[in-house]
Amino acid sequence: MKSTALFLLPVFILLVFVSAGCLSGSEPMTTTAGTPLPTQIPETPPPTAEPIAVSLAPGPTQTLPPQYYVEVQVEKQNQAGVPTITVTFRGGTGMAFTEQVNIQVTRSDGVVETATMYKPKVGDERNLKGTANDDRVEVSVLVATGDSYTIYDALVPYQSINP
Repeated sequence: MKSTALFLLPVFILLVFVSAGCLSGSEPMTTTAGTPLPTQIPETPPPTAEPIAVSLAPGPTQTLPPQYYVEVQVEKQNQAGVPTITVTFRGGTGMAFTEQVNIQVTRSDGVVETATMYKPKVGDERNLKGTANDDRVEVSVLVATGDSYTIYDALVPYQSINP
């Protein structure tokens, strides 16, 4: 049985090569060069330096269904002279269904920063840079069903060290 299998294996491999054309004795094909066509590279317009319009006006928020209810805390503090926005996950009855918390800060200087908490736990926080003016903070929650709910959208004022 072994000798038959050892004999048939090389025959099978040779048959595969012949049927694929790997061992054909034909001459290589030659092609004649025609007149080359000039290659044209399409021109792309240079990027424009137009400012992107951002809105600091808070939008509507959504109420989470009771089974998905979670809370976040948003604060703006002056840490070593740098305004910092801290978003802290506080948990809730829907914590087990919370896949991620998406945070977007639209600063008064037009810069937009984002951060995400994946499968957040109570006390998880993200720090984003703020300004010395009012900044818009939006927080949305993505639940296990794939639905996203905006649970926080407000202007967060700057608080100086000395009130």
